Amino acid sequence: MPLIIKGGKEPKIVSKKEMKDLLKSIENNTTEEVLKTLSPEVAERRRETLANKAARENAALIAESQAASVAEKLEKEQIQVAVEEKVKDAVVETVAPITVDMAAPSIVVETKNDKKEKTTPDFTSMTKKEIDVWADENLGVQLDRRHTKVTMIEELKKHL
Repeated sequence: MPLIIKGGKEPKIVSKKEMKDLLKSIENNTTEEVLKTLSPEVAERRRETLANKAARENAALIAESQAASVAEKLEKEQIQVAVEEKVKDAVVETVAPITVDMAAPSIVVETKNDKKEKTTPDFTSMTKKEIDVWADENLGVQLDRRHTKVTMIEELKKHL
Protein backbone atom coordinates (compact mmCIF):
# COMPACT_ATOMS: atom_id res chain seq x y z
CA MET A 1 0.00 0.00 0.00
CA PRO A 2 1.55 3.32 -1.00
CA LEU A 3 1.80 6.22 1.47
CA ILE A 4 1.00 9.81 0.59
CA ILE A 5 3.20 12.59 1.96
CA LYS A 6 1.69 16.04 1.92
CA GLY A 7 3.52 19.26 2.63
CA GLY A 8 5.27 20.23 -0.52
CA LYS A 9 3.83 21.81 -3.65
CA GLU A 10 2.47 18.48 -4.71
CA PRO A 11 1.59 15.37 -2.71
CA LYS A 12 4.19 12.66 -3.05
CA ILE A 13 3.39 8.94 -3.17
CA VAL A 14 6.00 6.78 -1.40
CA SER A 15 6.30 3.02 -0.99
CA LYS A 16 6.78 1.35 2.41
CA LYS A 17 10.45 0.69 1.73
CA GLU A 18 11.07 4.30 0.73
CA MET A 19 9.21 5.49 3.85
CA LYS A 20 11.34 3.27 6.14
CA ASP A 21 14.49 4.59 4.50
CA LEU A 22 13.22 8.16 4.90
CA LEU A 23 12.43 7.61 8.59
CA LYS A 24 15.88 6.10 9.22
CA SER A 25 17.56 9.04 7.52
CA ILE A 26 15.50 11.47 9.64
CA GLU A 27 16.40 9.60 12.85
CA ASN A 28 20.08 9.63 11.95
CA ASN A 29 20.15 13.30 11.01
CA THR A 30 20.56 15.96 13.67
CA THR A 31 18.09 18.79 13.95
CA GLU A 32 20.40 21.30 12.30
CA GLU A 33 20.99 19.00 9.34
CA VAL A 34 17.24 18.69 8.85
CA LEU A 35 16.77 22.46 9.21
CA LYS A 36 19.36 23.10 6.47
CA THR A 37 17.16 21.30 3.99
CA LEU A 38 14.28 23.72 4.69
CA SER A 39 13.88 27.27 3.43
CA PRO A 40 15.32 29.95 5.78
CA GLU A 41 11.88 31.22 6.87
CA VAL A 42 10.54 27.74 7.62
CA ALA A 43 13.79 26.78 9.36
CA GLU A 44 13.58 29.86 11.60
CA ARG A 45 9.97 29.10 12.56
CA ARG A 46 10.96 25.47 13.27
CA ARG A 47 13.83 26.64 15.51
CA GLU A 48 11.45 28.93 17.42
CA THR A 49 8.96 26.08 17.78
CA LEU A 50 11.67 23.72 19.07
CA ALA A 51 12.95 26.37 21.50
CA ASN A 52 9.41 26.99 22.79
CA LYS A 53 8.84 23.27 23.15
CA ALA A 54 12.07 22.87 25.12
CA ALA A 55 11.13 25.83 27.33
CA ARG A 56 7.68 24.31 28.03
CA GLU A 57 9.22 20.94 28.89
CA ASN A 58 11.76 22.62 31.16
CA ALA A 59 9.05 24.67 32.88
CA ALA A 60 6.96 21.52 33.37
CA LEU A 61 9.94 19.72 34.94
CA ILE A 62 10.64 22.66 37.26
CA ALA A 63 6.97 22.88 38.30
CA GLU A 64 6.89 19.13 38.92
CA SER A 65 10.02 19.19 41.07
CA GLN A 66 8.73 22.21 43.02
CA ALA A 67 5.40 20.46 43.60
CA ALA A 68 7.24 17.35 44.77
CA SER A 69 9.44 19.34 47.15
CA VAL A 70 6.42 21.26 48.50
CA ALA A 71 4.53 17.98 49.01
CA GLU A 72 7.57 16.42 50.71
CA LYS A 73 7.98 19.47 52.97
CA LEU A 74 4.27 19.41 53.84
CA GLU A 75 4.45 15.71 54.65
CA LYS A 76 7.46 16.27 56.93
CA GLU A 77 5.63 19.10 58.70
CA GLN A 78 2.55 16.93 59.18
CA ILE A 79 4.67 14.11 60.60
CA GLN A 80 6.44 16.56 62.94
CA VAL A 81 3.11 17.96 64.17
CA ALA A 82 1.72 14.46 64.70
CA VAL A 83 4.81 13.42 66.68
CA GLU A 84 4.65 16.57 68.80
CA GLU A 85 0.97 15.95 69.55
CA LYS A 86 1.63 12.32 70.49
CA VAL A 87 4.51 13.30 72.75
CA LYS A 88 2.42 16.05 74.33
CA ASP A 89 -0.47 13.62 74.92
CA ALA A 90 1.88 11.00 76.37
CA VAL A 91 3.49 13.51 78.71
CA VAL A 92 0.12 14.87 79.84
CA GLU A 93 -1.20 11.36 80.49
CA THR A 94 1.82 10.04 82.38
CA VAL A 95 3.14 13.04 84.31
CA ALA A 96 1.04 14.93 86.79
CA PRO A 97 2.42 18.34 87.74
CA ILE A 98 3.86 18.58 91.25
CA THR A 99 3.79 21.87 93.07
CA VAL A 100 6.17 22.43 95.94
CA ASP A 101 5.57 25.21 98.43
CA MET A 102 9.09 26.33 99.36
CA ALA A 103 7.79 28.68 102.08
CA ALA A 104 6.31 25.88 104.19
CA PRO A 105 8.77 24.21 106.60
CA SER A 106 9.59 20.62 105.78
CA ILE A 107 9.45 17.83 108.32
CA VAL A 108 11.94 14.96 108.32
CA VAL A 109 10.82 11.75 109.99
CA GLU A 110 13.40 9.11 110.93
CA THR A 111 12.52 5.62 111.92
CA LYS A 112 14.68 3.49 114.17
CA ASN A 113 13.45 0.12 113.03
CA ASP A 114 13.90 -0.20 109.28
CA LYS A 115 13.73 -4.00 109.38
CA LYS A 116 10.55 -5.56 108.14
CA GLU A 117 9.25 -8.36 110.24
CA LYS A 118 8.67 -11.43 108.15
CA THR A 119 5.62 -13.29 109.23
CA THR A 120 5.26 -16.89 108.29
CA PRO A 121 1.90 -17.83 106.88
CA ASP A 122 -0.30 -20.54 108.26
CA PHE A 123 1.04 -23.53 106.33
CA THR A 124 -1.76 -25.82 107.47
CA SER A 125 -4.34 -23.72 105.59
CA MET A 126 -2.22 -23.72 102.39
CA THR A 127 -2.16 -26.40 99.71
CA LYS A 128 0.96 -28.46 99.01
CA LYS A 129 1.55 -26.50 95.82
CA GLU A 130 1.21 -23.14 97.64
CA ILE A 131 3.66 -24.35 100.31
CA ASP A 132 6.16 -25.41 97.66
CA VAL A 133 5.87 -22.10 95.76
CA TRP A 134 6.20 -20.04 99.00
CA ALA A 135 9.29 -22.01 100.04
CA ASP A 136 10.88 -21.54 96.62
CA GLU A 137 10.14 -17.78 96.42
CA ASN A 138 10.99 -16.83 100.00
CA LEU A 139 13.63 -19.34 101.07
CA GLY A 140 14.93 -20.73 97.80
CA VAL A 141 14.14 -24.26 99.01
CA GLN A 142 12.84 -26.93 96.69
CA LEU A 143 10.39 -29.23 98.47
CA ASP A 144 9.31 -32.63 97.22
CA ARG A 145 5.59 -32.52 96.51
CA ARG A 146 5.38 -36.29 96.56
CA HIS A 147 5.62 -36.18 100.37
CA THR A 148 2.63 -35.51 102.57
CA LYS A 149 1.67 -31.99 103.54
CA VAL A 150 2.78 -32.57 107.17
CA THR A 151 6.21 -33.83 106.04
CA MET A 152 6.59 -30.83 103.73
CA ILE A 153 5.75 -28.42 106.57
CA GLU A 154 8.25 -30.13 108.92
CA GLU A 155 11.00 -29.88 106.27
CA LEU A 156 10.11 -26.24 105.62
CA LYS A 157 10.30 -25.38 109.34
CA LYS A 158 13.83 -26.82 109.42
CA HIS A 159 14.89 -24.13 106.89
CA LEU A 160 13.20 -21.22 108.71
